[in-house]
Amino acid sequence: MREVRDGLVMALRRWPTMLALAGMVAVACVVLSLALGDVLSQVAVLRGARQLRERRAAFFTAYYPQGRVSSVGDDTSGSWQR
Repeated sequence: MREVRDGLVMALRRWPTMLALAGMVAVACVVLSLALGDVLSQVAVLRGARQLRERRAAFFTAYYPQGRVSSVGDDTSGSWQR
């Protein structure tokens, strides 16, 4: 028990170092938790997209593929004009 008390006394003597170390650990924990949250949300989106493809659902992307022509058929645009 004496070792614990001595360690506590030494840590309190060097409180700026202890505070800086605790701050670095806290920042690392926040960064890792944000990264984990991002990865989990991306996994959920990818699983949902796979389920949509398996059900042959119509889905749309927010970008146009490079090198391919994007066009709308006459039957689709005809229904908009009515």
